[in-house]
Amino acid sequence: MSLLYGAGAALVFIAYAWVDVPVARNFRFNLGAFENAAHGLGSAVLVTGELIVVVMLAIVRLFRGHLSDFNRSVVVAALTSVCAYAANDTVFKLFFGVPSPHQFLLEGAGHAFHLLEGTRDSSFPSGHMTLAVSFCVVMMQLQRSTAWVLLPLLTIAAAALIVGDWHFVSDVLAGALFGWLAGFLAAELYRAHYSHHP
Repeated sequence: MSLLYGAGAALVFIAYAWVDVPVARNFRFNLGAFENAAHGLGSAVLVTGELIVVVMLAIVRLFRGHLSDFNRSVVVAALTSVCAYAANDTVFKLFFGVPSPHQFLLEGAGHAFHLLEGTRDSSFPSGHMTLAVSFCVVMMQLQRSTAWVLLPLLTIAAAALIVGDWHFVSDVLAGALFGWLAGFLAAELYRAHYSHHP
């Protein structure tokens, strides 16, 4: 697993050094073209949706006394996703401080790391990919039949973030890498816990 993660980190570096800028410039005409989608699928909306699902399933659990395996997986996936997103947006983005494609293309910000100078609007890693991948990895590990639906959706989401010029390629890859790690660890911890306390 560490070899796979190292390969992913190398891919992020390659994208940052040689792919990000040409791809962002190629899609520069899409800046602002998808504002309605940006508002409707903003991270605050997605996190709120996940938390509503968790609360609803908690209420079901209180009244029925149990949840199905699938619903328990959804709860673990949603909580993992929210926690990974919070860590990404309050720690990693602030640490790396990479300007967004918008700031790079329209405001003249350099495509560079500004360590410890970032904000929650910084670009690296992508919060959307962290949110989505961590959720999907938990679901795909605990409910394998969901993979055929979730993998195409993840691919579409990643492409949309790049084509819409919301994120650089390396942002999306780094968000996916962190989300994958968070989802994998959460699913393994859940399995270990459930095997001792079913």
